[in-house]
Amino acid sequence: MASQDVHELVRRSVDELWNAGDVAVAFELYAERFVAYDPFVPDQPFGPEGVARLVTLYREAFPDLRVSIEDVIVDGHRGAARWRSLVTHRGPLLGLAPTGRSADVSGAVLFRVQEGKFIEQHACWDTLGLLRQLGLDPAPGG
Repeated sequence: MASQDVHELVRRSVDELWNAGDVAVAFELYAERFVAYDPFVPDQPFGPEGVARLVTLYREAFPDLRVSIEDVIVDGHRGAARWRSLVTHRGPLLGLAPTGRSADVSGAVLFRVQEGKFIEQHACWDTLGLLRQLGLDPAPGG
């Protein structure tokens, strides 16, 4: 798969799936055997269904969710994307009641593509920073 095609997968995932909330796009971009690793949601189901559920979970908690891609690096069938997201906590998130507070969160995703679809993803993002900005986690020493 050409580098520009992988960049297009990343763009579509962010623009159409995460920002627009079109969960049907998950079935176009993610392989049936797709696996994801995210320490904040360790038990998430896999495949495009799992991606669609995860997007729905976050978009219900943060209806104004906007993700922007800061960098994308592609090397063959592997890549990395650094992102930033601005959100307001308006709905429940994994048992956490909405706070109405806004947050500016960033992270990175390492991914692997096979046969034109995402097959694997490892997420690393500032979950503690998100919780603190939402007032859900005490500051150090608190």
